[in-house]
Amino acid sequence: MGTIGPRVFVLSCLFIASLSVLNIVSSKIVALGGLTFSVGSYLYAVTFPITDAISEVKGKAFARRLVLYGFAVNIFVIGVVAFSAWHPPAPFWGEQNKAFQATLYAAPRIMVASMIAYLVAQFHDIWAFHFWKAVTKGKFLWLRNNLSTFTSQIVDTSIFTVLAFAGTMPISGLVSVAMGGVIVKIVLALIDTPVVYATVAWLRSEHKQI
Repeated sequence: MGTIGPRVFVLSCLFIASLSVLNIVSSKIVALGGLTFSVGSYLYAVTFPITDAISEVKGKAFARRLVLYGFAVNIFVIGVVAFSAWHPPAPFWGEQNKAFQATLYAAPRIMVASMIAYLVAQFHDIWAFHFWKAVTKGKFLWLRNNLSTFTSQIVDTSIFTVLAFAGTMPISGLVSVAMGGVIVKIVLALIDTPVVYATVAWLRSEHKQI
């Protein structure tokens, strides 16, 4: 990925770690303020400001490579989870194994759905961010960040909800989960706009030193 400083490295690690964890916890559906959504929505909302900030400072190609590296790491995570869930347990660990499998059994489908949605949405986010960057001639970072993130969150949540939960709940439930996820992610995207500005400034100060 070329020469990078410790700040870009830390953000890249946070990006990949967030992806890995959310693929495990996303099978849990939660409720908050009348909305129902996957708990992974919180973590996934972290990934878009990271790619936007890195994309702004390091460029489109670097951000796309980070997305692909995140995908590769999560293929490994899927393998580890599947192996752990289906490995024969010790005789005295039977009941615990049932609970373990009950928690992680849904994970393979959740992970596959998440990774497909992840690739489509993240590549769309990077494309949209640079599209609006060209339109605004590099100005209005808040506008570029929010426009690219909003549309990408809708794409991601719609694909993930259908692939992960279709057949396990009624259509009304799918719509409710998707709507809840989109609203939560958009609210978080609005909140994180100052964070994106601060992160970009933080990265640029290091980038100038390399």
